[in-house]
Formats: sequence, structure tokens, C-alpha cells
Amino acid sequence: MQRAVAAPGRPVPRLSEGSRPCGACSHLQRARTHCLGQTGKTLEQPRDCGAPRQQPLRAQQQAGCALPGSSISSAQTFAGDPREASRETWLQTGRRQSDPSTRGARDCAHPPVSPPPKNLEVSEEEVLAAAPSQSGCCSLFLLWRLKEAPTGGGTGNGSQNLKRQLPTGTHHATQDSAPEVLPVVLGRWLVGQQHCLLFGLLLAGLAQPCPAPCQCFGSTTVFCTEEFLMEVPEGIPPNATQLLFVATSLEAVPSRALTNCSSLASLAFLDNPIHSVAEASFAGLPLLAELDISASQLTALPSGAFLGLANLSRLAIKFSPIDTLEEGLFNHTPRLEALHLLGNRIGSLPPHIFRPLRHLRTLDVSQNRLATVPEQLFAPLLDLQVLKLSDNNLSSLPPTLFSPLTRLQELFLDGNALTELPLGIFSQLACLRQLHLQRNALQCLQPSIFPPSLPSLAVLNLASNQLAELPEGLLDGTPHLTKLSLASNQLQQLPERFFGQLSKLSTLLLSHNRLHSLPSGVFQGLPALTRLDLAHNSLTVLPREGFANLTGLEVLDIAHNHLRVLPEGIFDANELLHQVSLKGNPWACDCRLAYLAKWLQDTELPLNSQAFCWSPASLKGRDLPTVPKEQLVCPPRDPPEKSGCRAKPQVPSGEADSATPWCTSQDATGAAQLLCDDAGACHQLLLLLPSGEGWDSSGQMFSGEWSLEAGCGGMPGLRLRVSLEKEEPLQG
Repeated sequence: MQRAVAAPGRPVPRLSEGSRPCGACSHLQRARTHCLGQTGKTLEQPRDCGAPRQQPLRAQQQAGCALPGSSISSAQTFAGDPREASRETWLQTGRRQSDPSTRGARDCAHPPVSPPPKNLEVSEEEVLAAAPSQSGCCSLFLLWRLKEAPTGGGTGNGSQNLKRQLPTGTHHATQDSAPEVLPVVLGRWLVGQQHCLLFGLLLAGLAQPCPAPCQCFGSTTVFCTEEFLMEVPEGIPPNATQLLFVATSLEAVPSRALTNCSSLASLAFLDNPIHSVAEASFAGLPLLAELDISASQLTALPSGAFLGLANLSRLAIKFSPIDTLEEGLFNHTPRLEALHLLGNRIGSLPPHIFRPLRHLRTLDVSQNRLATVPEQLFAPLLDLQVLKLSDNNLSSLPPTLFSPLTRLQELFLDGNALTELPLGIFSQLACLRQLHLQRNALQCLQPSIFPPSLPSLAVLNLASNQLAELPEGLLDGTPHLTKLSLASNQLQQLPERFFGQLSKLSTLLLSHNRLHSLPSGVFQGLPALTRLDLAHNSLTVLPREGFANLTGLEVLDIAHNHLRVLPEGIFDANELLHQVSLKGNPWACDCRLAYLAKWLQDTELPLNSQAFCWSPASLKGRDLPTVPKEQLVCPPRDPPEKSGCRAKPQVPSGEADSATPWCTSQDATGAAQLLCDDAGACHQLLLLLPSGEGWDSSGQMFSGEWSLEAGCGGMPGLRLRVSLEKEEPLQG
């Protein structure tokens, strides 16, 4: 067993309150200077053959540089004549501080155990045992130095100096003194002090050359971010695998600029004013797999820019003023799997530009200026899985544009100017799972636009279009939808049982439309629905059984409508409902809201329910759950007057009236008819109620709205809204 004997030297001073411990790892350069910049002393260490030799040990304590990893106080550090300190005392002190029960929580900025006193024989194993298991930065340096040899000195066995390029003030390590103890300490150090990991990477890379304007981490990562850097620097480590240029002043990438970096696997130019890339700029990089040129000043790329990149799998050219791409640009990247061209100014694409990319899986051409797309553009991309054409200027699409993409899973067409979708455009996309059509100008959809050949479609987004109606059967071919958004359109009504085939639908968004009423069975067939958004519509009433089938409903938003009351028992079947938004409605806080008030009190919903009274005046502004039940009363009603409405339109009797020209206005279905005279005064109404409407309880039972077309030339079109309510019989 080798033992290290401390040579005579100056006494080790006590650590004062102002002394700074080694290892302020959050400031790497300061910590490295503090730990390594002190004048060293030597240890006499007997070799196995008995011939003594000397190895350096920095007297860090002489400069107040404590070893991190222990909670020993300044009064416990060794001082005075080191010969008076016993070996056993030093070892016991180290072991005590290594004990987790006494050590306590700390980091590498706390003062730990001191080095062994002078003339005290301690083995490397004992140093490891005495040093806390969560050793900090300086304990690593201590163990490194225990194995060092004098500068330029050889060994008795003829070992050669390794000539490590250690920081200033350290010595070169000899070959037979290669720190076999270092991995043990380094392992403890990395596990115990994860916040020192970056410092360790820097230390490991000190032996590798690094260009002056760059930083090297380990021997594989080079990071260049100096503003004055105007060209690719020389001296990049040949074994570097990752090279990044970030916010430099690089303006051009010349031909074969990085031929000495043949090990590169990843290369990135981010936020550099690059305005030109030469032919074969990246030649000589046979292992390059990822190339990213983002936020540059490039306006074009030569067809041979990527010459020699046969193994490139990911290419990103983003957020640059590129407006055209040359045919043949990707001829030298046959293994490309992901191509990102978003955020440029590309106005058109050559019809065969993607022909070499037989293995492409992801293509992103979003946020450009594409107005048209060649019909055969995607024909070679048989393996494509993700296609993004978002935020362009597309107003129409060829009917067979996506037919070759039988493996496509995600299609993004949002943020364009599409007014219609050609029939059959999605018919070959059997693997499609997501279809994004939001933020277009779609005014109508053909009933079979989503054919039964879309069995895998799970997400359909039609938000922010101009849809005024939805044809029945529109979603019959998409039974596996889990999320559907029809928000921010112009929908006035929904067909009965429109969603009946969507047994897996969990999210339905219908907000920001013009819905004034809902059919009683519109949500039937949705057992998996957990979120329903009806906010920002014109709803005046909700059907009592509207949510009866939504047993899994958890989140409901009916805010910002025209609701005054809710039917009694409307939430009785929704036992999982825990979030309801009710704000922005003119709630009439009377007996008709007693059910809602009690339900809100019993369910203890969060404050976002916000059901504030609009009437009566005495309760205006009050939060409904806080209103006592005895104040939720309805005013007495006057006896009902005789109605002037007839069962069918009928011209008033009398000779004088027989000459009066009458005009009948009705809706397209004939459900509502209104009889008016030529002066615009309306006298009679015929209303056909939907089947199934009953009068088995009090409260509002029916509400409808119709657009009536005038049967006479002088009469304008009318919008008719009717609400029917059963009245309680008068008492007495």
C-alpha cells in the first residue's frame, strides 16, 4: 500500500469567516483559479521498489482554500505545528464528517476536511475514506495531485510524462501515476454534486486544444458565440462531434470550410448574418447527420450546397429570407428523414425538388408564401408521416395532391386561404390521425369530404372558418375522433344527433358561434365526452335533457351566452362534472334558479363558475350560491290573457278586410309562418313544434329561431324568435 508523507512547510492557517472555500461551481473560471492557482508543495511517496520519489500537493489551505464536502467548522481545522497532529485524529475527523448522520446537507461551497498534516503517512485509500462520499470540486483536485509527478520528471521505471495540459500552477502527470483513483472520486463527485457536472466537463476538456473565440466541453462539443468571430476558426478539435456557431458575425460559409472536422455529427449556425453558402461548403463531413442554418441572411442556396452529405438525416433552414429553392438542391442528401423549411419567404417549389428524398418522414414548409402547390410535388414521398403547410397563401389544392401519401399521419393546412376542399382529397389517407384545417376561409363542406377511408382520424380542427351550417352525416366516416373543434365559425344551429357516431370523442369545442338553441338530442352518442365548450354563443335556453347522456362530462363552459335560467335537474346525470363556467349570462335569480344555486353549493365548484345575478334589481351583482333560498322567489303572475294567435294563418273576416292585401312570410321548412298586411303589421302566426316536446313540468320548454322569407315583393326578410313556457296554475 502506498503512503503519502507530507513534507515540512508552513503551518496550515485556520479558516476564518471571511475565507472563501474552493469550489464555487456556479462560477467556473473563478473556481478553477481559486482551486488550482496556489503554489504547491510536495509529498514524499515511497514506491513499491523502495526508491523514494516526490509528488506535488498544492498547499490550498495556506491560501484559505478549503476542500468541499464536509461540514467541519473553522475551529476544527488543523493549525500550528502539523507534527503535533496525530494520524488517527485526522482520519477519525474525516470519517466523522463522511458519516451521513453527522454530515448534513451542503454543497461544494462549504469548508470540508483539511489535507493530512505534514509528516503524516496516509494511504490513498485512507484519503478516500476520510474524504466525504459527496466530495466537491477540490477533493477531486486533491486526489489528482496525490498521483502527480514533478514537472518534466521521469520515474524510476522509465515511465514517460503524459504532458497533460493542466491549468496553470499544476504539474504534468506521469504515465504510471495515471490517476486510477480519479474515477472513484469522480464518480462520487458526479453523484453527490450534480451541480458541478459542467465544471467536470470543462476539466475533462482541458487537455484538448480549443480555438480562442470558442468554448470546448469535453473533447466533442465546441460552442462559438463571440460577436467578433467573422470566419470559421482554425484549431477546432478533430474529434469534435458537435459544433455550434451562435450569434457570431459569420457572413459566409466557404467551400470545404470544415474538412478538418471529419468526426462532426451535428452542425448548427444559429442567428448569424450568413448571406452566402458556397458549393460543397460541407464537403468532407461524411458523418454529419444534423445540419441547422437558422435566422440567417440567406436569400438562396446553390444546388451543390450540400454536396458530400450522404448521411445527413435532418436538415433545417429556417427563418431566413430565402425565396426560391433550386431544382437538384437535395440530390446529395438521399438519406434525409426530416426537412424543416419554415419561416422563410418561399413563394413556389419546383415540381421535382423532393424526388431524391425517398426516405423523408417529416416535411415542414409552414410560414412561407406558397400560393400554389404542384400536383405531383409529394409523389416521391411514399414514407412521409408529417406534412406541415401551415401559414401560407394557399387558396386551393389539387384533388390528388395527397394521394401518394398513404402513410401520412399528421397533415397541417391551417392558416391559409382555403375556401373549399375538393372532393376526394383525403380519400387515400388511411393512416391519417391529425387533420388541421383551422384559420382558413371555408364556407361549406360537402357531406362526404371526410370519407370512411379515414378510420384512424383522431383530431379534426375546423376552427376559425366561415362555416354557417354542417351537413348531416359529415362525420359518419370518422368514428374514432377524440378531439373536434368547430369553434369560431358562424354556426346558427346543429343537426339533431349530429355527433351520434363519435363514441370516442372526449373534447368538443363549439365556442364563438351563433348558436341560439340546441336540439334536445344533439349530444346523444357521446359517452366518452369529458369537455364541452359552448361559450360565446347566443343560447337563450338549454334543453333539460341536453346533457343527460354525458355521464363522463368533467368540464363545461356555457359562459357569455344569453341564458337567464336553467331547467331543473339539468346536471343530475353529470356526477363527474367538476368545472363549470357560467359567467357573462344575464341570470334571473328567482325561483327558477333555485336548483342551480343548490347544485353550486353542493358541488363546491371553484370560483370560475361566476354565476352573478342580473335581475331582480335587489340582487343584481350577487353571486348566486350566496343568495339565501328564501330570496329566490318568483313574482305573482297575472291571469293569462286570450291569445291572438291562431292554429293556422287566417285572413281576418269582414268585407273591409277582404280587400286588404295580405303577405305570408315563412321559413324554408314551413315550420313557421307569419301573416302581415301591406303596412308591415303582423297579425297571425303558425308554429309547428318539433316532435317530442312535452308539457309535463313547469318552466321554459321550447325556444326556436327562424329566418322568414317574405312572400311579397315589398316585405323585408324577418328573423323570428319564439320561446314557449308552461305557466303554473294560479292559486285561488
